[in-house]
Amino acid sequence: MEISATIIGKNSTKTLEYTLLSLRGICNQIVFVDTGSTDGTPELATRLGAEVYFFVWQNDFALARNYALKFARMDWILVIDTDEILSKIDLQSLDKELTLNPNIGGFNVEIKNYLNKEDLEQYSTHTYTRLFRKHPSINFVGKIHEQVRSSIDKLGLDILDSDIVIEHFGYIEKSQEKQSRNLEILKNEIKQNDNDVYLKYHLAQTEFSMKNFERAMQIFQEIYLSPFLSDEQKDFARIRIGQILISESRFKEAEQYLLEKSHDENLDGLRLFVLAAAKMSQHDFRTALEIYQNPNLLKSSYVDKNIVDQAISAIKQIVI
Repeated sequence: MEISATIIGKNSTKTLEYTLLSLRGICNQIVFVDTGSTDGTPELATRLGAEVYFFVWQNDFALARNYALKFARMDWILVIDTDEILSKIDLQSLDKELTLNPNIGGFNVEIKNYLNKEDLEQYSTHTYTRLFRKHPSINFVGKIHEQVRSSIDKLGLDILDSDIVIEHFGYIEKSQEKQSRNLEILKNEIKQNDNDVYLKYHLAQTEFSMKNFERAMQIFQEIYLSPFLSDEQKDFARIRIGQILISESRFKEAEQYLLEKSHDENLDGLRLFVLAAAKMSQHDFRTALEIYQNPNLLKSSYVDKNIVDQAISAIKQIVI
């Protein structure tokens, strides 16, 4: 399997080197499309062996990604960002899969999203189709949260899960500029697709991350029961509603959204963590302690274990 990596980015001198070094020995070609850097990013990319091209940013991620695809020469394309590194890939295993099933059009990749610079055991994961065949009909759709899967499906090609892991560090230090950009794109997209629950979910998550809790709550409550969301997205929406209600001291209401077990084990740990906070806020310390000591909470990658330890220590001083 010969792979072209495609990357789009802007002002990424702090992280791009790690991305490019992770691709050495794996990718036969690296394409970097710069969308308006002023900090020397194109020069760094060139120095580290990438082919550099330029694209005028138009508030459309799919447009920029599809521009990058034009320069890929290998039979397979890996898409990666400037705040990510490729940490695991087995090319021999992928070649074996292709021998067994030549109808494969793409592979799903595990994205590991780190949440805390001080504790790399705190992370979330999701899967995305990031490795796929070079084909004129395979391209990205969506101005934001763009995806390539639908075009692969239209060709009747298979998409398989893989053991590939990409580590993402962009959530550790949230950029106000990027959040504002994403918010603007999402709002404009929803104006044109008012019934798109997927876009509304991501708008609500963005509003929440920017602490616009009233607007986030309104959207989450509108969509959290929608059949067009995955079980994990529904669970996340319920948890976010619970967190917002706790911030408003509406603890009993918050509990109603937090009682149902989440489908994902790690996400269920976050649910329990938020539920324990609601109990703590109501001075129900014994119940809070029991929840904090729940195995699902303690092994969840979403939960900051230092905060849990501090909470347990504080409760024990009160009730024991």
